[in-house]
Amino acid sequence: MVRRIWQWSQESQLGTVIEDLVHVWYPPCVVLFEGPLGSGKTTMIRELFHHLGVLQSVKSPTFNLVHSYALGRYRLVHADLYRLDDRRDVESLDLPSPDEVDTMLVVEWGQSLSEAYPERFDATIEVLEGGSRLLKVHAFGTMAEARLGSMPGTDPETSE
Repeated sequence: MVRRIWQWSQESQLGTVIEDLVHVWYPPCVVLFEGPLGSGKTTMIRELFHHLGVLQSVKSPTFNLVHSYALGRYRLVHADLYRLDDRRDVESLDLPSPDEVDTMLVVEWGQSLSEAYPERFDATIEVLEGGSRLLKVHAFGTMAEARLGSMPGTDPETSE
């Protein structure tokens, strides 16, 4: 497993983090987000999708559960599983299959999907004292580990 960590103290610094992440988070991939309410998951996803080229408004799918955006030949899917407790409810959402090559799936509160998507990035946002944010990204699977491990400018932390 390959892991990287970013920290920022102001929302205006989030763009620098996203500029790093667009080198690894692009179709095809799956990113499963975790973090407390208000930690910035939706804000980070909105900035990510805008950096990838989505021009329309990106909003939290808390009530609709899934939003899909077309980006050329690619499809970006943003899901929010916060309100779902039952695995059957998640299965009824018709999320992309793990082998869809033209799709990027980003899920808030997505840890329940880790078995369904063995090739993925787990992203955890922590709120630190003073309001700073810490983002921990773990890569699982050959493609995800290769992407995260080859990021320029930083050395990956590798653990077993």
